[in-house]
Amino acid sequence: MDIRQELSSLGFNPSESQHFLRNEIAVRKFLSEAETSGKTVLEIGAGTGSISRHLDADKAYLVEKDPSLVQILRQSDLGTEYRVIREDFMELEVPDDVDIVIGNLPFHLASDIIERLSTLQLRSVLIVQEEMADKAVAAPEDPNYNFFSFKMSYYFVPVKSAVISSENYYPEPEVDTAVLKLYPGRERYDIDHEEEFMQFAKALFTHRRKKLRNALVDARNMIGDDKDSLKQIRDDIPHSEEKVFHLDVKKMHEAFMEYEDRPERAQD
Repeated sequence: MDIRQELSSLGFNPSESQHFLRNEIAVRKFLSEAETSGKTVLEIGAGTGSISRHLDADKAYLVEKDPSLVQILRQSDLGTEYRVIREDFMELEVPDDVDIVIGNLPFHLASDIIERLSTLQLRSVLIVQEEMADKAVAAPEDPNYNFFSFKMSYYFVPVKSAVISSENYYPEPEVDTAVLKLYPGRERYDIDHEEEFMQFAKALFTHRRKKLRNALVDARNMIGDDKDSLKQIRDDIPHSEEKVFHLDVKKMHEAFMEYEDRPERAQD
């Protein structure tokens, strides 16, 4: 029984952002990129088991929140050390023994899932829209480089690998997908006040094509500062003449530290 028949037999209608891999060659291509042999794996949105059935792992947690799809998984011929968990990944307490996270992510949930993975700092190999993968790996000065790219470069070492064309899915999406590998990377940076730093960067990226000196003033409401004081200090901020989308994590942090260390901020 193919995926279309399996879903039809359950009366399951995929949402606009749900696309199930139906080509075994594409599945094996994805798993070869994931390198799960000998590992404990957590699969997000295991669906009908199209990936799980070909998974080579010592142990696996197959996470799926839809009861109809959970039924398919529990009736599938899976490894004895494969545990089906009926739960939303966003609410799941991830087991401590997980080595790697994999998943063919629903398009509309991909950003939220990656956001959570950034806090977990687990090696992850995911299928996402190719456009998202391009933004995830974009470097400073690349037209695709935005705040999402900036966060990816802070939390991970992101790598785009294989492209999986839309014809390998049911239902077929309008765009191609790509395999996105995320290697934990936050420990490369010794940054205190991470939340404030990210808020500062997010504010500046709302004016990403402007010079930092101008973006700083224009983003004053998000930063929580006043126009006059920012005008007084903006030329003293490191990299003030560079455009925001030219700044990597190191440069942004240098700007943030100078902004935070000025006397009036230190008193706050």
